[in-house]
Amino acid sequence: MSIKKLISMFIALIVCSCALTLAAQDQAQPQPEKVIKHVAAKATSPVSGKEMYTTYCAFAMEPTAKARVRRPAR
Repeated sequence: MSIKKLISMFIALIVCSCALTLAAQDQAQPQPEKVIKHVAAKATSPVSGKEMYTTYCAFAMEPTAKARVRRPAR
């Protein structure tokens, strides 16, 4: 291979890699900020386990929640 051909291939490789890098940066869109809503927890009766569970835990432990993999031990 001649030196001119090798240099032109090297320059073409650099140009292509720069173009791909710029294209990838343009496609990366900033994610919208998540808004955390702060609310006070409602008071529940300490003698009612079911009421406490539904008030404090059920939103995260619903059957469709992905965090719940298996049934809790009884």
